Amino acid sequence: MPARLTGCSYRNFLETDLVELLENVPFNVRQQIFFQHDGAPAHASLQARRILDANYPNKWISRGGPIHWPARSPDLTLLDFFLWGTVKEYVYQEQINTREELEEKIIEAFATITEEMLLNAQQSLIRRARLCIQCDGGHFEHLL
Repeated sequence: MPARLTGCSYRNFLETDLVELLENVPFNVRQQIFFQHDGAPAHASLQARRILDANYPNKWISRGGPIHWPARSPDLTLLDFFLWGTVKEYVYQEQINTREELEEKIIEAFATITEEMLLNAQQSLIRRARLCIQCDGGHFEHLL
């Protein structure tokens, strides 16, 4: 079983794993990246916030961050309206019997996501944000 996510383990991820993951991302792209964190306590820990402030000043979104986490709207959150549904649809096509099978299916699911799918999701996010603005922050699902 993986270790529980804590402020310390997340700090270690930010200091080592994230740095490695971003090594092959072109510098000009890295300069445009914003890191969006959910409400997990480890993501908002003092340890994590210090690392994010030092390495990504004004480029991260979270509770207690320089850019505050907005009110939750699944229609405006790419992970909610695209990613999790896409992954779940793939993973649960067949019954999963073991943890290893589940992990394998999740990895396979992410491998099926194409650049075109991500570009479509990005365009959808922009459209959703514009509709939200047009509706003055009110409901806009009926316009999608």
